[in-house]
Amino acid sequence: VDINYNVAERAAGQINAGVGYSDSEGFLINGGVKHTNFRGTGNRLSLRAETNDYAKSVGASWTDPYFTDEGVSRTISAFYRNTDQLIRIGSGFDLNSVGGAVTFGLPITEYSQLRAGLGVERNEINSAVNRDGEEQLSDELADFIDENGKEATTYELQTGWSRDTRNRTFFATRGSNTQFEFNIKGPGSDLEYYDTSFEHERYFRVGAWVPGLSDKMVLSMDGRVAQTDVWGEGEDVPPYDNFFAGGARSVRGYSNGGLGPRDSLDNPFGGQFLTTLQSDLVIPTFLDSDNKTTRFTVFYDIGNVYDKVDDYDIGNLGKSAGVSFNWFTPFFGLLRVSYAPYVEKARDSDELNRFQFSFGANF
Repeated sequence: VDINYNVAERAAGQINAGVGYSDSEGFLINGGVKHTNFRGTGNRLSLRAETNDYAKSVGASWTDPYFTDEGVSRTISAFYRNTDQLIRIGSGFDLNSVGGAVTFGLPITEYSQLRAGLGVERNEINSAVNRDGEEQLSDELADFIDENGKEATTYELQTGWSRDTRNRTFFATRGSNTQFEFNIKGPGSDLEYYDTSFEHERYFRVGAWVPGLSDKMVLSMDGRVAQTDVWGEGEDVPPYDNFFAGGARSVRGYSNGGLGPRDSLDNPFGGQFLTTLQSDLVIPTFLDSDNKTTRFTVFYDIGNVYDKVDDYDIGNLGKSAGVSFNWFTPFFGLLRVSYAPYVEKARDSDELNRFQFSFGANF
């Protein structure tokens, strides 16, 4: 049998720019260049830059998707980041970070993959200055600097496992997505500590359970648990690697970082143990789009961040409930809006933000 093929290669290069706004980052501008078949090698080259209300960053990566005949990929990456504060509502210090990594991806099945790599990173803390030019240094940050210094170079072993069976990345209606990571700052680092996280997201068709209900009603649940702690050199985990809770992607109805410990200047300081759960029930509306471009949900979120894992108390979790609307707009990209009329504080110091929205667009 003779078979004739006509092959038309799609454009491998892409230049993109974007604008957006979110409660966590404020106004942001980003841009980048990507080529998925650089000079005909099949390798991917990516350059990117971003700036928002409190941070500026640039990064580059080079990926060989078939580094071995067995399909193992290799990515070489580097970045530089300057942040005026860790989160938008304040953290009391500036941070300069520069680093790079070599990461390998090993496919296990059609849906799952292992990841392993080595990275190096250097961080420098600079105390913040107020409008009068006076140095602002919280007691917690001063204690950390006294014990560990302002600068630290770390060498990291990065590992992870993922499994994704969702029917689509955005607005999924079935399947699940599981992510597990364990990273450790190895021997020879100025600070030796680890961080680990487990996140599981699952979608259920409610109509398949309850006869008479629309099969477009979908229940999604997204839970995350994360911890970091010292295992060797250093007196404590650096504050820039603490976890923060509150905001559109953890517990809605709270400001970004509005949950959890605060420092002596009343700025969010984060903690070493995090647990959150977001639950959304998709309700069909007259804007019905087969759940592909619009989605209206009723949500219930719960979670908190604690200074140490021993401080965890199931009765001390922030809670919120409300409604949200997501829409893939033609001009502004993904628009997210949520309102939480019900909020139950975990601490009197928790900061609320019942109405939250974000949008972003590439062009």
